[in-house]
Amino acid sequence: KNGRQRAAGDPLPPHRREEIEMAIRYFDQQDRGRLNYREFTDLLVSFGVQPAQVTDIIAQVDPGRTESVTADLVVEAVGQFVPACGAEEALLQACLAYDEEGTGVVATADLE
Repeated sequence: KNGRQRAAGDPLPPHRREEIEMAIRYFDQQDRGRLNYREFTDLLVSFGVQPAQVTDIIAQVDPGRTESVTADLVVEAVGQFVPACGAEEALLQACLAYDEEGTGVVATADLE
């Protein structure tokens, strides 16, 4: 990880935006164009955000507490609060998010 947080308003590199949009499509399985807090939390954790940090990020992204976050706000939040990492590390983080028992095994159903 590069550790640098992107300042709000800095443009995202196209590959980073595409990575985030692909994650949104995965977690927004009803194609609503928004994620509820549970889906948004799962997405953030898949990018390596610690669960304890999620509440603070939600408070900044959705101060009105609407219980969901639009896709545009998700892109902005992930771009701002989640340092970019290499594809290999991103894959590892995604797998760890679904390894609920800590066994190093991810269920096939989670990959569908």
